[in-house]
Amino acid sequence: MAPGEKLSRDSVQVNGLRLELLVADNSVTVARISQEAKSAKLKMEGFLMFTKRFFSSFFAAGLTVWSGCVSAQLRAAEPAMTVYKTKTCGCCGKWVDHMRTNGFTVNVKEVVSMDETHQQFGVPEKLVSCHTGVIAGYVVEGHVPAAEVRRMLKEKPKAKGISVPGMPMGSPGMEQGPRKDTYFVMLFDEKGETKEYQKYPLKQP
Repeated sequence: MAPGEKLSRDSVQVNGLRLELLVADNSVTVARISQEAKSAKLKMEGFLMFTKRFFSSFFAAGLTVWSGCVSAQLRAAEPAMTVYKTKTCGCCGKWVDHMRTNGFTVNVKEVVSMDETHQQFGVPEKLVSCHTGVIAGYVVEGHVPAAEVRRMLKEKPKAKGISVPGMPMGSPGMEQGPRKDTYFVMLFDEKGETKEYQKYPLKQP
């Protein structure tokens, strides 16, 4: 307000709410908002906060459902794996659990001896382990990490399959305490030629 201006007070009703005004010659200022206006303001702020939280929760729930549907579709798109193992092999069962936990559908067939299975699927003697998996035409021999099986299915190498020879400690299904032996996932072809596919444990970034 400028010096010399006359000042008066007035009030006005706006949508049922009473506002007290300071009226000068050249300006009108809201001097005080009635208690009803303050209450209405708080109610509006509460409503807006509720609305924001509701739509945030609704969006998050929708995203979760969508992600679950996509994951289910991806799992359904992957071929099922058949695993041949003996009845008494405990670490073989743990490896099957590892594959299922990582989204693979696994059917188990118990056999009396793995020697015939290795011969049937052409697994070289130097690469044999305690169980054999077959998926999408590839052989998966031994305690191969699920990540390498998925990688093989994606890359589709010209090979017979992949193998982790023996039963190295720390590989999937062979976890016993903190011990983690170094081992290799080997790619092999119809002639029995091998190539390193991945080294474990993986180097930490």
